[in-house]
Amino acid sequence: MVPATTANLGPGFDCLAWLLVYNEIEVTPLAAPSDSIAIVEIEGEGASELPCDDRNMIVYGMHRIFARAGITPPPFRLKTINHIP
Repeated sequence: MVPATTANLGPGFDCLAWLLVYNEIEVTPLAAPSDSIAIVEIEGEGASELPCDDRNMIVYGMHRIFARAGITPPPFRLKTINHIP
């Protein structure tokens, strides 16, 4: 678990950002290449409704960070456990 803070995000963002503190996110690099750059596993609230491919917002955000850093992302497995309805 990684500590998080919502300090200085401005009005409204504090309330929304606190929601993310209760979710669990685990990213593991894959040793072997896969068909997709990301394998997404979702448990908990909304698991049947959230995309489990590159349309997932966490995967999208990670791709943007890698692109901004000029790095080609390695294949990875993303596992989230959602505790927020």
